[in-house]
Amino acid sequence: MTTSQADPGKLNYGKRIIYGAIIGLIFSLSSVLIVKTIFSNILKIPISSSNFPTSVPHPTNPNQFQLTPIPTSTSTPTSGPTITPGGPTLTPTPTPVTSTCSVMDNDLPNSTMRYPDGYTGTPATTKQIFNFAGNNNYSIPYRNPNCSLSQTIINNVYEKMKSFYPYYWQQSKLLEDWETVQSYAIKYNFNPVFVIALWVEESAAGGATNAQKLGCVYRLNKDDTFTHMLPSSTICEQMECLFGRWSVYPQNYALFGCQYQFGSDHWVNNQCTDNPEFVKTIEFWYDFMSSGQPTECRAKYCPNAPGC
Repeated sequence: MTTSQADPGKLNYGKRIIYGAIIGLIFSLSSVLIVKTIFSNILKIPISSSNFPTSVPHPTNPNQFQLTPIPTSTSTPTSGPTITPGGPTLTPTPTPVTSTCSVMDNDLPNSTMRYPDGYTGTPATTKQIFNFAGNNNYSIPYRNPNCSLSQTIINNVYEKMKSFYPYYWQQSKLLEDWETVQSYAIKYNFNPVFVIALWVEESAAGGATNAQKLGCVYRLNKDDTFTHMLPSSTICEQMECLFGRWSVYPQNYALFGCQYQFGSDHWVNNQCTDNPEFVKTIEFWYDFMSSGQPTECRAKYCPNAPGC
């Protein structure tokens, strides 16, 4: 406008530029106020830079090991007792494991004993079956039903589990269920010291709830089909799973150790193609439990075991 030199055309042109700038500024400020009003007062969304992360969040250490139990299928609810209003609160009583195992009183309900007879001698071993120290091979009479444990020994095992399995011993069912396990092991011609040692080794006697209690993952059924056993399977179901396997040949402990961990295809020319690891801890617990037992119930070490 100052350079219009009193020219009406230039003067009007300058006024239009200034008015346009003022209108544009007013429109811009009005737009900001309108947007803020909509977000803050109507949609209730706060406008702040703090709502946006400054960096992409990362998960915690992915190498951290956590035991997560495998979820089990939802059980079918049964009709409960009718409770009169105002009456006492009923606390459900856990089902004793003895009554759960009663289905095995006469025979295995789902599987078949491939080798019903026991064996009081020392079964064969191989160079792949190592003791806990890893410096010798061994065998145990795992099908000798004449061996047994006492409450005192079980108490000692439970105390030792506190340092051996510090995260699992508190949930262990050893003290509650050991007599039932011993009873049915003897009934089906298994050495109860071995079965309880396997129970402790595989799941801290039920304390590791995300593990199958005897480590038996697939039950061989009567019709030679297999059923996958979840970690929630009871100790009674796990005993049936163990008792009905082809691998529990009474006169060959190495065959059992090999096939129980790897399967039948790893047993080639009367020896295992790999070294089963779980038998090391079996030896640790069996040796601890069988201290003071008769000679026929003790572990035998090479060169004094068949197959060395």
